[in-house]
Amino acid sequence: MCHIAEEIMKELKGLKFSFLNEGKESIATTNGEANFDEAKEKIREILLKKRGELIELEGKGRITDMGQKEAEIEMGYYAEFYCYDCMSATFIRLWKERALFMKKIWVSVDIDEISDSLWFR
Repeated sequence: MCHIAEEIMKELKGLKFSFLNEGKESIATTNGEANFDEAKEKIREILLKKRGELIELEGKGRITDMGQKEAEIEMGYYAEFYCYDCMSATFIRLWKERALFMKKIWVSVDIDEISDSLWFR
C-alpha cells in the first residue's frame, strides 16, 4: 500500500490540523483554524504526483443527521483516488462547515484509504 492517507496527514499537520486514529486506514480530523484553500492545494499536489485516477468535486452542501439539518457546508472538496501502483482506493472529504445549532465554523477533513478495493478486482 502507498500510504496516501499518511502522506496527506503529514502535510496537513503543518496547516494546523490534528488527527484521530493515526496509522489506521480510516482517519478523521478537524481543526477550526485550518485554511480550506491551503489544505485543498496540499491534497491535490500529493494526489497529482501519484500514478492513478483522480476524481474531484467541489461545491456547497449540507449535513443532515437523522432527518435534521445540522450544518451548512460553505465550501466542499471531495476527491477519490485510485492508485495504480498499490491498487488502493482513497476517499477524501474536505469541508468548511458552519454549525446551525451553535455558532461555530471549522474546517474538517476525513480520509479513508482502502487497500483491498473491489475496484481493482
